[in-house]
Amino acid sequence: MHAVLIENPLAGKNTPGSIRVAERALEATFELELVTTQARGHAAALAREAVEAGAKTVIAYGGDGTVNEVINGLLDGGDAADVTLAVLPGGTTNVLARSLGFENDLVEATAQLISTVERGTPKPLTVGRVVAEAEHGHVQRDFAFSAGLVLDAEVVRRVEGERRGPRWNELVFVYHGFRSFGQLRRDGVPHLHVDTPDGTQDAYWACIATVHAFTYFRKRPLRIVPDAGKTRGLDLVASKQARFWRTLRWLQQCLTSGRHVRHPECIHLTDLPEVAIRADRPVPLQTDGELVGDVTSVVATPLLDALSVWA
Repeated sequence: MHAVLIENPLAGKNTPGSIRVAERALEATFELELVTTQARGHAAALAREAVEAGAKTVIAYGGDGTVNEVINGLLDGGDAADVTLAVLPGGTTNVLARSLGFENDLVEATAQLISTVERGTPKPLTVGRVVAEAEHGHVQRDFAFSAGLVLDAEVVRRVEGERRGPRWNELVFVYHGFRSFGQLRRDGVPHLHVDTPDGTQDAYWACIATVHAFTYFRKRPLRIVPDAGKTRGLDLVASKQARFWRTLRWLQQCLTSGRHVRHPECIHLTDLPEVAIRADRPVPLQTDGELVGDVTSVVATPLLDALSVWA
């Protein structure tokens, strides 16, 4: 089976030895072609080229940003129905790989992937698509697990400059999470307007998800949008409040019970065929942990069974 392994050489989670072990194992299973990304956005182009060259499997190795680029490349203006996606963990959180049931260790995940391929039954994967209005026109981006406006996107913006720093670790997210929330509170008013069955509701931040684990804090899933993925449509959680202790309590519930969605100041919608959000000023948008930029409106829709995936 012809497979293209799109590898991000800057993914720093694994050692060169473990990467080579994984490559050799894949070479024994696939007719493997290895390509490496050279810059941001290159993975999407490589995925598109793999589709056009007739590859049967495209393997994304890197962080969630690399995987997001590969998905966008597979779905960009062409038919990816004959291509199966595979994901191997190379970043810090690896949300999609873990949500698909893979271990967070590269060598173990590679063994799982090979075993799955030998069984020969890929699964359908529903992804989300956002069309946003930005300063320079429309922006379209597909996402595998989440899109977020304001709070999480601002965290992504702040963290991006520190990923390659010598002191980079997951606590950087916590630090910038508090800083971003502080900025949100200083603004004092919600800038988002969410269309709901009960009319338009104002919100400070919003998260749209296709799977239940929005992200992970170390080994624990952070379920900001709990039980997403149990339905065919999109799920939404947005906050009508920006109080410190209430939000801290919600964060604790994201790691445990998921009961934050029952709070009257939480907007929780499930199985949506469309999510429409407007902003009264430009606000940051992220998809799968990658900053898209500042936007003033977002319309998100599910692409049902858009891809097949080894899982």
